[in-house]
Amino acid sequence: MASSEAQQFIEKCLLKHLRKLAVAYLPKRLQLLADRHGLTYMGLRLKNMKTRWGSCSAKNNINLNIHLMRLPVGLADYVMLHELMHTREKNHGPRFWASLSTLLPNARAIDKELKRFSSQHWHFQ
Repeated sequence: MASSEAQQFIEKCLLKHLRKLAVAYLPKRLQLLADRHGLTYMGLRLKNMKTRWGSCSAKNNINLNIHLMRLPVGLADYVMLHELMHTREKNHGPRFWASLSTLLPNARAIDKELKRFSSQHWHFQ
């Protein structure tokens, strides 16, 4: 097996394992956080995203990056709460940050901390 083929095989195995972990953990954790804070969402999709940790659609469907599994738990929770808050406030205006800060008083500081973990650095290619 050539070096590049071996690397591709390893990357594929790592992503498969990461997805398995994400499927087992993220849906339950998102629902727990939603229930705890009285937030609702329509659906959840787990994706291997290159530039985002998560997103929330206009129809309140949440997408989460499987690479959240590689973050400290507090940062992954922040991303999930951030996306859940988008079910109420669709943009990052003052009302969004005020609402998120009622759940996480240090939301802005956590957001800055998250920037140190750019999702682009977690990808193999």
